[in-house]
Amino acid sequence: MNGHEGEPLRLPPLLSAALDEPLRVVNQAREAGRRALGYTCSYVPEPLLSVQGLFPVRLRAPGTVGTPLADTYLSSVTCPYPRALLEVALDGGFRHLDGWVLTASCDHVRRLYDNLEHLLSPPFLQIVDLPHKRGEAALGWFVEELRALARALATTFGVDTGPAALRAAIARQNE
Repeated sequence: MNGHEGEPLRLPPLLSAALDEPLRVVNQAREAGRRALGYTCSYVPEPLLSVQGLFPVRLRAPGTVGTPLADTYLSSVTCPYPRALLEVALDGGFRHLDGWVLTASCDHVRRLYDNLEHLLSPPFLQIVDLPHKRGEAALGWFVEELRALARALATTFGVDTGPAALRAAIARQNE
């Protein structure tokens, strides 16, 4: 059996390729005319970034061994994840992205957003604010944040983010 004790875990070929060579998969999608959107958090719904013409890319910074450039703009006591992302961005490592979608999940990612906006001015940069409590008000606020993201994607990239397009993206993702 796959992944049982003593046996290596075997991933499906496409997933294995995406983990081994993430840029190859991104480049294939871009060659097919899709736009790559980097995102930082699971609170960003991937189907919204997967409507026809878009392609989500979870932002990572593998192999980053230091953050000397990012430490100029973010404190060295800041979480290493946003510092590593800023380091890679400042070094040109995210040129394959057509846009960024971040969440205001913590102050460190908010500072990443501020620095990306100030230093690099990406063609699309959106931050989704997150409620930190439960309840109807919080849910309503989060729904409005996602609607604002959908409107920004539709306006910037000329894509359909309506209910039918989202259902189709969810179905594709579920496959």
